[in-house]
Amino acid sequence: MVQNDIYNSKKQWESVVRKIKDGTYLSARVKNEHPVKYYIKNKDNVKHFKKLIKELEFKDLSFIKRIQMVKALRRVAFLTDKRFEDVNRDDVKEIVIEMNKVLNTVNTRREFVNLSKANWKIILPELDYKGRPDDSIVPYAWRIKVSADKSLQKDREDKITDTEYMKIMKSMNKNPMYQLWFSMIYTNLARPQELAWINTDNCEIKDNYARVRISEHGKEGTKTLQLVDNYYYLVTWLRQHPLYKKGKKGIPLFINQSNNRKSLRIHPRSANQFLQQKLKELHIDIKLSNYSFKRNGVTHRYLRGDSAQSIQKIAAWSSVRQLKTYDISDQEEFLEQELIDKGIIKDKEKQKKVSYKVCMFCNAIAPISADRCPSCQRSLDREEILKEEEKKDKEIKDLKKQFDGMQQNMADLKKMIIEKAKQEIISKKK
Repeated sequence: MVQNDIYNSKKQWESVVRKIKDGTYLSARVKNEHPVKYYIKNKDNVKHFKKLIKELEFKDLSFIKRIQMVKALRRVAFLTDKRFEDVNRDDVKEIVIEMNKVLNTVNTRREFVNLSKANWKIILPELDYKGRPDDSIVPYAWRIKVSADKSLQKDREDKITDTEYMKIMKSMNKNPMYQLWFSMIYTNLARPQELAWINTDNCEIKDNYARVRISEHGKEGTKTLQLVDNYYYLVTWLRQHPLYKKGKKGIPLFINQSNNRKSLRIHPRSANQFLQQKLKELHIDIKLSNYSFKRNGVTHRYLRGDSAQSIQKIAAWSSVRQLKTYDISDQEEFLEQELIDKGIIKDKEKQKKVSYKVCMFCNAIAPISADRCPSCQRSLDREEILKEEEKKDKEIKDLKKQFDGMQQNMADLKKMIIEKAKQEIISKKK
């Protein structure tokens, strides 16, 4: 049986089912309820909603998917006065035209059409040659495609560079939990809901890397996240975790840090609020969210040469087609990469791989955002190390010069004392 998610979609689904059964969705205004925006205009269509609910429960789809499918059907029921049996291709076109005024992006428009196709295959399926329902065929009325006008495409507003990513990570130094949260989305391409359901006993700590098991609530099923670049964030957070005890099970890795928390587990919304606060402090005027980090993580991997198959395996996608959804790189970035490969521009202009740092003195691992080693407190910047060494050499030379001067003064003082003693002895003999 399908489980509830971190967004409490089960409760929302139960509310949707109740409203369909008690007739709440049959009118725009219902007593003691909020106004219903998309209500069912033709009462005969209620039976199709009940049929859809029964089929969705039979298929045991996730609660969020069920809600999306019923919502799409409610929109259709609102935009037509006809019975669903009488809806034809022209009616479908009119419905899609009206939805295009509400849905602003190609993806949301395409999603509405795809959900409607899936709904129609359930409630009014085509029949095969023996007169049996055939849910493998899209009913004729909904055999339409959503086309995108390329001239209307715009650049995404949530693109960041590796430098900006490290700057954001550095601003979270006092809160390693959120450092770990956003680094796992960016580096391991994890989904926020997956992270929210990880327990501390799902973490396997090694000497210089860690593996975290997604054992439940994974959209792509169970999988393993390997932490190398962000290994230090995990170790640091577990040291500070107020509830962590080695071997104890059921303790959330990411906890709700608010004072008036209703749940111990973190909600992705809390991470977004924390991120907005940090962006404001850093004066970074970019609209970022949890999924912005995943999109940028996929894009930066792609630009630095990772294959589509390797990205697919890291994200545990079922196919490489999902790369198109998350890749936000543009032609300019690939043209720049070509100039780098041909040696026309320098490597420093290339997207650098975000990794961890290793202390040259004690070999301790530190996050990319760290300035000093967490163990020996020495600098991790090679240029700064050289400057410090030069400074130390100069201090040693100055001390040696001072010591040599002191030795000379001591010798002169000794000589003066001896001469004075000789003079006193000679004067006494006289």
